[in-house]
Amino acid sequence: MMLDNLEHIETLIARQLDGSLTEKEQGELRAWRQADPQNDLAYKELLRTWELAAGETNVPGVDIESQWQRFQGMVDLGSGGGSTPIINIPWYKQSWFKVAAVLIPVVGLALFIWKQPQHDLANNNITVATIDNEIKNVQLPDGSQIELNENSRLTYSTDFGTTAREIQLLGEAFFDVAPQSTQPFTVFAGNSKTVVLGTSFNIKAYQQDSIEIVVTTGKVAFSLKDAPDQPVILTRGNRASMQEITIRKSTNESVAFTQWRDKTFKYQDQSLGDVINDIEKNFGIRVIVEDSTLVEMNFNGTISTSYAVSEILDILTGATNSEYHIIDNIYYIR
Repeated sequence: MMLDNLEHIETLIARQLDGSLTEKEQGELRAWRQADPQNDLAYKELLRTWELAAGETNVPGVDIESQWQRFQGMVDLGSGGGSTPIINIPWYKQSWFKVAAVLIPVVGLALFIWKQPQHDLANNNITVATIDNEIKNVQLPDGSQIELNENSRLTYSTDFGTTAREIQLLGEAFFDVAPQSTQPFTVFAGNSKTVVLGTSFNIKAYQQDSIEIVVTTGKVAFSLKDAPDQPVILTRGNRASMQEITIRKSTNESVAFTQWRDKTFKYQDQSLGDVINDIEKNFGIRVIVEDSTLVEMNFNGTISTSYAVSEILDILTGATNSEYHIIDNIYYIR
């Protein structure tokens, strides 16, 4: 489907807000935003207006009505205009529904579901969410530190630490948990439950993907949410993945699991094919290697996600003595 298909873009933004956006779709949305500065500006304004209308942020002196009118001025409400369309927003009177009406026709009540916690925590919750290319640092009342990756959401009770330390995660986060022997720290992510006393670990639990955990210090008990009495014990250097009801434990031999924290990809004797997979997923592009012998060539180096696609491909083709060209937005390496 074409990236500039208006209905498709609206769907992607809706799925991002309800936490169901896949990694491939994240790449598509990112590519659309990068295709035109006006696209990115409209996208950010929409997200900002949504946060204000939904009550996720409390910014003194901000007039939601004027926020909405400013966003309206950025979108193309007519049938003409440039080659890349901007999201077409209908006009409604109430500020909440002005924003929700953009997306509800596409996914029904998905945005209202986005406001609800995924686990039965206390009625009063605090939710922290990130959008595309955004990372947030969160300090919990007990002193624990969480680094939340892009397109992720965590929820915890306003009385966190009083009777329990429970977190609900959708997406990816790195946890540095403050030790507390009398009160375990519990993370619910998808169908998984992770219980710790004091440790640091990374959990990746985007919707529709397998759940992965890597422990960097300490010890955790990783289990199915519905079978907490049958945990897999993980210590420093261990990793585990959960696919439906199956948990697989192994030794972690890669540093790649926390590369999102500093927005870099570090490779050592990694095949060009694996490197290209990362680039396709991160930038939402398609790369075809025409010479099959290049796919197995090893690459050593560091690539920042702040680089332009052309810069990254210049690095890769220079290291493998190859070249690339572009046809119909597809990158070919030979």
